[in-house]
Amino acid sequence: RHAAGCEWPERVSDEGVESAGFARAVGDDILVPRQPHEVAVLLVVDLQTRDALVFAVRARPSNPALKAALRYSDGHLRRIEGEARVKDKLAPAAQQAFTASVAAFREAAELRQNWPDPFLGLMRTFIYGLEDLDRGADALKQAQRRGYAAGARDTVQLADGYRSRAM
Repeated sequence: RHAAGCEWPERVSDEGVESAGFARAVGDDILVPRQPHEVAVLLVVDLQTRDALVFAVRARPSNPALKAALRYSDGHLRRIEGEARVKDKLAPAAQQAFTASVAAFREAAELRQNWPDPFLGLMRTFIYGLEDLDRGADALKQAQRRGYAAGARDTVQLADGYRSRAM
């Protein structure tokens, strides 16, 4: 049983994946929370997305875009776990989750080399999770090299990093 409450078969044909929309569902528009209250809702969405991606990767194990999307999803889930561990004052567990998040984002970037999104996940993880502004700023530059146009949200994240560094 999966997060969406559905039973999925262990194997399905490529046609089944296409008709279910799983291959097309993996695109450049994966959700990222913009407000704190959105995190709980998006966590459920991320868990459901991850379940769908696991299913799709099983059906098409040679598809690097699907594998990249799965690792990207894992990166966000581990980052969210790390943030929760910080709030619970469990520093070693938080560090472990953030390290796993970085590894997942890097693997996603390797699998889909022109995709900027994993670098945005890295930026957020470095700035807010690991409090490493320099690596966060570098991750933003990597995203920009892959066609990402930085906006106000990115400026705010960098400013938060500078503020934390100054404290």
